Amino acid sequence: METLDCSLDGMDQQESWGERELGDVAQGLMWDGWKEECVRIQVPTGVKSKQRPAGEDASRTFNVNNLYCRQLVNIVWSTCESQAAGDFHYDPFTTHWDMPSWMPTLDSSSNNPATSRVHDELYTSDAWIEKQAKIDSLLDIPDDLPC
Repeated sequence: METLDCSLDGMDQQESWGERELGDVAQGLMWDGWKEECVRIQVPTGVKSKQRPAGEDASRTFNVNNLYCRQLVNIVWSTCESQAAGDFHYDPFTTHWDMPSWMPTLDSSSNNPATSRVHDELYTSDAWIEKQAKIDSLLDIPDDLPC
């Protein structure tokens, strides 16, 4: 198994930032739920099974060290607490993409619709839309209520 140490085009991160500076960056990331991880990834070799010697894997496993990550919930929480969050909108909606008529379909079955739902932000998810509808139903104020 090989190890990748966050190097780009032969340029080692330790050499370019210096050992002290890299340590400072890593130390600065240890707040707000960030943690350092090592991730194992499998990369396909590209060698077809008939050309591969018996017993040889179709992929090679690499360790990627110095990967900084944090839980999605922590990211959403800290983002919503930030000063910039006052400018965000949270109104849910759906977006659909209409396939142009000139674009060929993959097959002639009905499994290839001309309109596709776009999923891109949390507030466009079905769960968010359903919860917002539930909240809105709790806030229904009768039209004839005197002010």
